[in-house]
Amino acid sequence: MRKILLFQVRLFILAIFIAGNLPTAGAEGEVAFKIPDGRTEFSPKLHQIKVGTGVKWINEDQRTHFLTAADPNRKEPARIVTDLLIHQLMPPGEVFGMQFDKPGNYDFFCAIHMEMRGTVTVVP
Repeated sequence: MRKILLFQVRLFILAIFIAGNLPTAGAEGEVAFKIPDGRTEFSPKLHQIKVGTGVKWINEDQRTHFLTAADPNRKEPARIVTDLLIHQLMPPGEVFGMQFDKPGNYDFFCAIHMEMRGTVTVVP
C-alpha cells in the first residue's frame, strides 16, 4: 500500500513538472490573421497580444494581396516602401510572420484592396 502511495506521489510531481514546462500563449505564443477565400477582409480584424508574441498572416484567397503597415513608433511618416514596418506581397497560399517587440497599435491594410484593414495591439 505504501509503495502505491509513493508511486502516485511521484507521478503527481512528474505531471506538475511536465505541465510547468509546456509552452504558453502570451509572449511566446503566436496568433494569426487569415484572408478568407473570396473575401476582401482579414479575419479577425483585431488581435491584442503581449510584447514578444508572433503574428502571422495567411492568404487563403485565390487573389494576391499586399500586406502593408507603418511603424506607429516612427516620428516621421514613411516616405518610401523600405520605411514601412511591413511591405509584403502575398500571393495565394502565402504565409508571412513577424514578432512584435514594442507596445503600440499597429494598423495594417492591403495596398491593393484598401477596404481590408486590421490592427495588432501590443501590450507590455
